[in-house]
Amino acid sequence: MNHENNGRDGSATSQKQQATAQVPHIRAGNSGVGASSKNILNEDLKLLNLQYLLLARNCAIHSPAEALWKYGMNEAMIQSLSEMTINQLHELAGCGRAVITILPPKTTDNNVPLNLYAALLAN
Repeated sequence: MNHENNGRDGSATSQKQQATAQVPHIRAGNSGVGASSKNILNEDLKLLNLQYLLLARNCAIHSPAEALWKYGMNEAMIQSLSEMTINQLHELAGCGRAVITILPPKTTDNNVPLNLYAALLAN
């Protein structure tokens, strides 16, 4: 009798083995995320934060009015971000939390269509 079924019989054991094989950082019987996965997620978040901060800083330096609208910053934030050094941006990016703010389109009295908002954001 062959006990190796390669997951074809749909048993719970074979499904668990397949899921574990597809996601190697999660061990069988462990419902949490492994330490290496947390490190990868933290590094990804830090990189995403840094990229966002660099874009926002560039916009704050070269087009403060656009930074006000596009990134939802106030004048004090624009001033502070435009004066930050690369080392300060790296430090802020590694804070362990997302610094990105995604603003939903606001409804306006003049009924600006969403495709116009999208075109403005793309520029």
